[in-house]
Amino acid sequence: MSQLIHYDEEKKVFHLTNTYVSYIMEIVEDTYLIHRHWGKKLTHYNFSNRPKLKKRTFAATPNVLKPELSLEFLPQEISLPHQGDFRNSAVKIQNQNGQSISRFSYVGYEIHDQAIELQDLPFARSNESFGQTLIIHLYDKIAKITLDLFYTIFEDSPIIVRSTKVINESTQIVKIDKLLSASLDTHYDNQLLTTFYGTHQKEFQMTRSDIQHGLFKIGSTRGASGPQYPPFLALSKDATEFQGEVHALTLLYSGNHEENIERDQYNNLRVQIGINEETFSWTLNPKEAIQSPQALLVYGSQGFNSNSQAFHTFFNNHLINPLWKKEKDLS
Repeated sequence: MSQLIHYDEEKKVFHLTNTYVSYIMEIVEDTYLIHRHWGKKLTHYNFSNRPKLKKRTFAATPNVLKPELSLEFLPQEISLPHQGDFRNSAVKIQNQNGQSISRFSYVGYEIHDQAIELQDLPFARSNESFGQTLIIHLYDKIAKITLDLFYTIFEDSPIIVRSTKVINESTQIVKIDKLLSASLDTHYDNQLLTTFYGTHQKEFQMTRSDIQHGLFKIGSTRGASGPQYPPFLALSKDATEFQGEVHALTLLYSGNHEENIERDQYNNLRVQIGINEETFSWTLNPKEAIQSPQALLVYGSQGFNSNSQAFHTFFNNHLINPLWKKEKDLS
């Protein structure tokens, strides 16, 4: 049994890795959780892909002494409104006076030697293979709200399981207007976007297209996933069915959902998946919590078929309830 989640205290870097994949994050300015890598397995990370920051016109900064530091350019693991980042946010929280400004800072982490069970939602389960869960704690000290980011990795799968949890530690009622399951930023490198659409008896018609500047969104407000737009999107560059790298996301949830990809003016990409904000609003009383459905992030190095096989194996090994996993279909 080997450790799947590592934290380098000196470099302030989290590294989730197994035989198939590496997922790397960095804490910047002791405050911000920044995305650094999702892809092929790395034995070491030396910041070679970390973009050099520089002051840009009209870019807001949280520190006037460091004008090059702006959340408009830092590749984030969780995106929030009103912080100088004007792209699509992943979480929106409104307090009793209607204010929706959040200021979350990194405060700590936990590592658990198991998958985390969710209440009233489907979830990825542990099986005979070893798995670990990283929980990263962010805290808004003014609003007294905790934002927990969950990451689970198993030794037998190239999939990272993500989820987001909001805990109201204040004495006031707050309203959650948006709570996506996964959001990450990367760089545009001429990737193509793959999604699906369909109708009854004509499901999963594939669309593969260039990624234009601006925001592209698919989803459902029908109360279920449905054939119209399944909760799935994938990024690839030169991939075929059996060759090339593919990064794909899906959602363990059959309800209203949305999938977003945004390319900004500097060719940064933001990829998101979760509950559709158009039909979502949740009142959170003091000391209550809400957790999003789980998102699956799969990396395949041998084309789209490797992603399909990874999803199929994962659903069999980690999603189906063990009581029914090996039962024969008697219908």
